[in-house]
Amino acid sequence: MASAVAGADIDLVISDIDNTLIDLCDQWERLTAPFMAELAEAADPESADLVAGNVGARSITGRIHAFPDAARRVLEDSGRWRQLSEEQRSGFEQAAHRWYVHRDRDARPYPRVVETIRAIKESGRAFAIHTDAMMLHALIRLKSAGIPGELIDRIYAQPDPGLADREALRSYLRQSPDAYIASFADRAIPLPPKSFKALSKTNTAEICRDFAVPPARALHVGDNFCDAQTAHSAGAAFAWQEQGAAIGPATLDLQRRIGLVTMPGHDAIGADLAALASADGDFRMVRLTQGFQDLSAVLNLPAPQTDLPAEAEPAFAYAPGQ
Repeated sequence: MASAVAGADIDLVISDIDNTLIDLCDQWERLTAPFMAELAEAADPESADLVAGNVGARSITGRIHAFPDAARRVLEDSGRWRQLSEEQRSGFEQAAHRWYVHRDRDARPYPRVVETIRAIKESGRAFAIHTDAMMLHALIRLKSAGIPGELIDRIYAQPDPGLADREALRSYLRQSPDAYIASFADRAIPLPPKSFKALSKTNTAEICRDFAVPPARALHVGDNFCDAQTAHSAGAAFAWQEQGAAIGPATLDLQRRIGLVTMPGHDAIGADLAALASADGDFRMVRLTQGFQDLSAVLNLPAPQTDLPAEAEPAFAYAPGQ
């Protein structure tokens, strides 16, 4: 059994973004269902069927964060792209552009995320982001979700092309016309390229060293087993954001229809975590059954009272052709 987590012992909270702070699976379904409908109309049903049958072979990152690119590679690899008319290709590219615009404008945080982060900061604890996403994409998503930049002490993310060096990234961000993005110039730390959580379990330890916080006094929050692995490898505690592991029926239905299984799901992650806890009694974990906001109880914070309610309407409702 996993050891308990004592909130009074935590000085640093490290959080994932997608399916931890932001509901990615729900957003992906809202974007991809109309995109597939547009693909069938703009190109043809045969192209849509081809994508549905083959996109599952692409990398998980590509299928989720860059689904239109993964779809186009399927069409190119099969030779189908060359058979499309200029008008059909243009229709595909317009649909893809809309998908990306809505991806970066319609990120929704889980309930009480902002207020919980604010309470973490007001308690005197440090708050950092650790994501497998590219840095610029991560910053855009945080801004879209309405998470104030001043609440984030540092963000650690994969480097964008040409920005793996911290000084190069700092210079680039300082020149950004977007005040939110520019504000992270001194707080954005690029991780070693391809040091994803599932492949490299040392990043959490490096983050703790960066904050001069012993790993035993750090809490890594995430929705997936790789988050638990990188936390445990460093000696940090793990908080399982169970909302992010629970994929909704509409998303599951769409994934099945296009032959795409992108995440192991709540039960599989739970089984992996139970196995880890059984194998190592030093594994420290707490379950956030009601989502990120449960950190208020774990860390003995004031219960958050304001934020967008769970039933709030989306800022963008993507329909084909918009």
